[in-house]
Amino acid sequence: MKYLHIIKDSAETFAWEVAEDQAQGGHEVAVLLWQDGVLSSRASALPLYATATYLEARGIPAGRVKAVDYRE
Repeated sequence: MKYLHIIKDSAETFAWEVAEDQAQGGHEVAVLLWQDGVLSSRASALPLYATATYLEARGIPAGRVKAVDYRE
């Protein structure tokens, strides 16, 4: 199965744990960092995406995440 986890809070831990467990179970998993989720410093091997608007608003370069717009 394919899963997309949307993380809105930089302090979130449970969603990260679930996403990583699903990936270890052989599922296709990605994470979208949304709102303050873009401030998350958690290291992960999962594909990471972030809304470009939120990255720009917080002065964060895309770097480790792929910046996406609302249509993507």
